[in-house]
Amino acid sequence: MDFPKLLNKPSLDLLKNDFPLSSKFELEHSSISKHPFLKSGFTFSNNTYSIYTNFKNNIYNSKNEIKFDNSGISLLDIKYEPGFIKNLNLCGKYTKTNGKEDDTFEVYSEYTTDDMNIFSSVNPFYIC
Repeated sequence: MDFPKLLNKPSLDLLKNDFPLSSKFELEHSSISKHPFLKSGFTFSNNTYSIYTNFKNNIYNSKNEIKFDNSGISLLDIKYEPGFIKNLNLCGKYTKTNGKEDDTFEVYSEYTTDDMNIFSSVNPFYIC
């Protein structure tokens, strides 16, 4: 068996050209289950790389999402739907970046009906 014949053209080009990676290389894994949902990935392009993870889970009336990546950016997003007001979401979002002065916290609400959408936000709070 001839090994190069088993590979597709882009893979063979990488081997012959000593992995130039001028085009984007991406590897991603997603969970089959939707609750909780987990997605992780790795991207490599032009000698730079990115690693990320995204986790989503629903607990009772809340939707929770956590994101991380290798650049130091992290996100926590929580949405709560109270049972006594239908279609209303009370939300909080915290974003952490490399510099402490760039961390933000946002409180917002969303209300949706067939006729209208209402969005209100208190933004930004800076965490010192």
